Amino acid sequence: MVQSKGSVEAHMRGIQEHSFEFHDMVLRVRSLFLETCSGLTEAVKYGGIVFLEQKELVGGIFVYREHVSVEFSQGSSFPDPNSILEGKGKYRRHIKLHDLEDIDAKHLAGFIGLACG
Repeated sequence: MVQSKGSVEAHMRGIQEHSFEFHDMVLRVRSLFLETCSGLTEAVKYGGIVFLEQKELVGGIFVYREHVSVEFSQGSSFPDPNSILEGKGKYRRHIKLHDLEDIDAKHLAGFIGLACG
């Protein structure tokens, strides 16, 4: 069930209470998804913020104790010559962010663009 934007905002407030730095990372990654991919909807599912395109899961942002994980539902199909993507699943791949600098250093915007392809 896709939850309302209010639920996403409530989830964001919870992240902010946990960690200001992680909140800033999630804000930036969320903005990248919404600015890069037209027509996305967002919801709180599986313990994080997920992004859907025509009801199909594109990716998500999940906060853990030591990092923020950005998940890509079809990440195994992405070109990744620098081996930035992590995971061994059939389709899904993720990138762990430990600080704000990782967003640029790990070329997150490019991977988000691929996810929306």
